[in-house]
Amino acid sequence: MLHIFSGDLWAGAEVMIFHLLTRLQSHPGLRIIALSLNEGRLTEQLRAAGVRTHVIAEEKHPFLRILVGAWRLLKGEKISVIHAHRYKENLLALLLSWPLGVRRRVTTLHGMPEPFTGAQAAKATGVAHVNEGILRWFFHSVAVSHAMRKTWVERHRFQEARVAVIHNGVDMPAAKEDGRDSKYAMPAGMLHVGTVGRFVPVKGYDLFLEIAAEIGKRMENVRFSILGEGPLKADLARRLESLGLQGRVFFFAHTPSPHLLSIA
Repeated sequence: MLHIFSGDLWAGAEVMIFHLLTRLQSHPGLRIIALSLNEGRLTEQLRAAGVRTHVIAEEKHPFLRILVGAWRLLKGEKISVIHAHRYKENLLALLLSWPLGVRRRVTTLHGMPEPFTGAQAAKATGVAHVNEGILRWFFHSVAVSHAMRKTWVERHRFQEARVAVIHNGVDMPAAKEDGRDSKYAMPAGMLHVGTVGRFVPVKGYDLFLEIAAEIGKRMENVRFSILGEGPLKADLARRLESLGLQGRVFFFAHTPSPHLLSIA
């Protein structure tokens, strides 16, 4: 099984890819090959976990050279499934599947397209249309939620039978009391609602704050936390103040171990 991904970040999709590939690697009878378009934490983690990992850096090679390099690297391999993650990788997976003789192509829809403005919007719209056409006709797709599947089927006209739902999963190591960070502690008896992600429009944190404000009108013993970083942090902080949520909603920097954040 060949997985193709960008690997330039270490965010939600990349963490999911890491857990997916390492779990698949542990299954007898499965042989996993990872092809990344960038070096980064994901490729480091995969190699450390024993996953065969190759990189053809997109910063050094145009798309056609990536395609030819990948074919030369993989020709002769007995690949049954190509699983791609993101639009450029979907096109690469499709073009590779023909000379490699791979008939099963899968993509994961990690999220909805992020909004752009100006010249970026026109380019992003064109890329999105091409990507949707490729997926609609040549791939089986995995949505990470039922709501996302509904959107792709109803709005983007994907065939229902070709879109499955598999929720994101991660390993959850047992949290130890002495491993918890006291700076995240909440008072005893306090309900703690937390969310983790990048501060970008598609994550909908403005809605999270509005919901926090409504819940706060009805409950006193509830606090909210948002873990992450991103370009909207200052805007969200101003929105927090305008909703009167000081002392009820807290921002925390990204941490690699959010499962250790606890209520005291």
